Amino acid sequence: MRILAALFACLVSVVPAAAEGTCFPWEETLVTAYREFGQVPTALAVADGGVIIVTVNPETKAWTMFIQPDAETVCILGAGEYWAPPSQAVIDNVIAKGTPGEDS
Repeated sequence: MRILAALFACLVSVVPAAAEGTCFPWEETLVTAYREFGQVPTALAVADGGVIIVTVNPETKAWTMFIQPDAETVCILGAGEYWAPPSQAVIDNVIAKGTPGEDS
């Protein structure tokens, strides 16, 4: 959570009066995530409400998740540490318990 607070502090000093709370100009925000925290975009996904962007520092595994609701803006959804893929055991457990498309 320290990362999120630090990102807010950096962005507020760079971006004048952010529009909606934790939303900022997308390009400046992603450049700040890289310059200040070594985080680079590692995942993109289309979602209701916009595009999800995940940035990760490849060395420290610190991450931030954003949603981009429009062409100019990203909003911080969350941040944390230890971004990594799940173990094969977790994947195997999920697969063993169900079939894709099967109702629960």
